[in-house]
Amino acid sequence: MGCILSFAHAFHGWDSPIKLMISLYIQLIEARGRASLIARKRFNSPKDATAMTTRRSTDNTKALDAFMAAKVEIDLMLDRLQDLSDDHFATHPDEIHWGHVGTLEHYAGLLRQITDSAFKEGEHAA
Repeated sequence: MGCILSFAHAFHGWDSPIKLMISLYIQLIEARGRASLIARKRFNSPKDATAMTTRRSTDNTKALDAFMAAKVEIDLMLDRLQDLSDDHFATHPDEIHWGHVGTLEHYAGLLRQITDSAFKEGEHAA
């Protein structure tokens, strides 16, 4: 939980939608921890001992934390890209030249690699 709070403190000066997203993430982690504690108490009680199997339960808390941190990082990058796109990639129509076209085509190619992988398209198609 400490790593989550330090992550949240890193965004202290950011605008309120970011703070809200991080706050919701912290609440999700806290709620998940409470639910896990309730489940452990329930399944460790003597009356349920016969119903339990010998299979170990896996604690994926660290994986979930890492997943959510990566998701927040992606969401922040997407927001920044959208803002840059809304600003026409910081160019003025009278100043656009073939270098700008090449840069945008490069960006599009990199994003295509991501979307092809995420949606199993292109070279990632089954």
